Amino acid sequence: MDLLSNIQVTKSILSEEKAGTFMTSLDVIQKVMNVPMCALASLLRANGYDNIDDTSSLCIDEKGLEIFAEAYVRKIRSILLVLFAT
Repeated sequence: MDLLSNIQVTKSILSEEKAGTFMTSLDVIQKVMNVPMCALASLLRANGYDNIDDTSSLCIDEKGLEIFAEAYVRKIRSILLVLFAT
């Protein structure tokens, strides 16, 4: 997925609201972050989410999104450090 597609998906995620609370699916997060589902499940488990057996029906709230946003920032930061270190 290229950068423009990531931005469009992110805009789509941010524009969705459900009963005044932001929620999205783990599938959308996976597409945006471009990581395997097992990595996302591991992040959730490490942050106290226990019942994540059915990832297709799991809804991610704002707290969960913050976990993924921080992980995405770390991923991009490490990529940029490698690019600019050479």
